Amino acid sequence: AKFIDSTNEAVAYLNDLCCEMEQRYSVMQKRNVKESKGLFKPIFCFIDELADLMLSSRYEVEESIVRLAQKGRACGIHLIIATQRPTANVVSGLIKANMPCKIALKVSSVRDSVVILDHKNAEQLLGFGDAIIKLPYPTEETRFQCAYVSDERIDEIIRIRNI
Repeated sequence: AKFIDSTNEAVAYLNDLCCEMEQRYSVMQKRNVKESKGLFKPIFCFIDELADLMLSSRYEVEESIVRLAQKGRACGIHLIIATQRPTANVVSGLIKANMPCKIALKVSSVRDSVVILDHKNAEQLLGFGDAIIKLPYPTEETRFQCAYVSDERIDEIIRIRNI
């Protein structure tokens, strides 16, 4: 696990992930396979506040995210991106179009719901983990309840995994 808290480091890491993706594709091509099943250890990249990155390095961040979202899954690189401000200038059309699965928690406006889900309803969620998941298939959308995990518990899990 690698924790990054500066914009410059985040941009560099996203670029490194794109390079890793290309290297993985080279290996896959040499082995004549279209998916990496079992070839590579999966990489999960969590971006906790996309708005902050987009404000400071929009072009570089958007380019890397779009490339990874388009091709990363097949070679075992996965993105999990979150933002508290799901506005159109944060979740750009290119990013939105290339993220196949979307989860919306309670948002403050219909406009924010439309940015995430392409329709209203997330503004009507109850909060406290009430959520909607939209899968890549247009008809598959499910309301569900998320579990709450405290910061202390997350720190404990990370500490245990790094021992």
